[in-house]
Amino acid sequence: MNTHLILEYFDVIFKIVDNVPKIKLKLKESKKNGNLPIFKSKFIPYSGAHLKYYTNYLGKEIGMLVFNERKQLFAKTSMVKWYIETFDPAEADMLLEYINGIGKKITNRLKEHYSSPAGEITREKLKIRDAYWVPINAKANSERWNDKEWVAIQKENAIKSNRYARAAETHRITMLDPEVKRKFIEACNKPDRIKKISDFSKAQWKRWKLDDNMMYKMHACSRSKNFEVNGIKMNGDEYKLALCLNDIGVKWEFEKIFNIGTKTYFPDFYLPEHSLIIESYGDYWHANPIKYSSADYIFKNKITAHDIWEKDRIRKLDFESIGLKFLAFFRTEVKTNINECKTKIKHLL
Repeated sequence: MNTHLILEYFDVIFKIVDNVPKIKLKLKESKKNGNLPIFKSKFIPYSGAHLKYYTNYLGKEIGMLVFNERKQLFAKTSMVKWYIETFDPAEADMLLEYINGIGKKITNRLKEHYSSPAGEITREKLKIRDAYWVPINAKANSERWNDKEWVAIQKENAIKSNRYARAAETHRITMLDPEVKRKFIEACNKPDRIKKISDFSKAQWKRWKLDDNMMYKMHACSRSKNFEVNGIKMNGDEYKLALCLNDIGVKWEFEKIFNIGTKTYFPDFYLPEHSLIIESYGDYWHANPIKYSSADYIFKNKITAHDIWEKDRIRKLDFESIGLKFLAFFRTEVKTNINECKTKIKHLL
């Protein structure tokens, strides 16, 4: 958000009416170029959604800039947050409570609406709207993301605002609630959802196979999952271990979900008939002791090898606490001596 641009072209009006904050941005009279307004007074925009209004008064170039900045403040919550960050008002606590209240009120109203007959009508209207706007927005987004200068600006803004870290922290805190986590996992494993994603992916691949450029990008993106065993995509180390298990002749499940206390695990291999978990550990991601010392920093100097080992130790104890045996192989071991890995598996069986 370009605060300087907003404050240059708009008067910020704040007042509280019946305990409800009213924050409006009104285009400054001194910035209007004298042209007659293209809307009647009662239609003068308060949402920032009328591009013609701004370009009429300010010209195409400036009008577009002002419109884009104003449009980012379309939602009430965005407007209030921006007002708090920019002016640090004495009413900040009350305004934050107001923002939280809006979220709860909207959520409750939407639940009530979509559970009523009127909700079905709304869904049909949204389908019609999406059929019109989705292709238009997709084209616009495609053009933006092909603009290297625009992409660079987005990345710079994301870094400055710490956007990704804040989103990750919000998600982490949300998932600390066992009930939220349970519902999330349950929703992810619904058969109709899995089928929908699968059908979409197959159709996408079918289209992209006709485009050499897209095929290159997709292969580069999924290059670690270029192997397949029993119809399951996996990386090279997992592939070798899967072949070992097939040679031994045991049944296995790939990335089965385990909920242990408040934690959720997706181990590489689970052998149900032998109550055995087998993991393939990357040398870097799990800090192979033959390559790293306990004080070495991993993940761009964010965590030490000792911390990673402790996390993996707790992971092993968690599986053992529910009566499962646990075996892990580092990539170097799988890559250089797969027969020794097979011997260790047989020994546990």
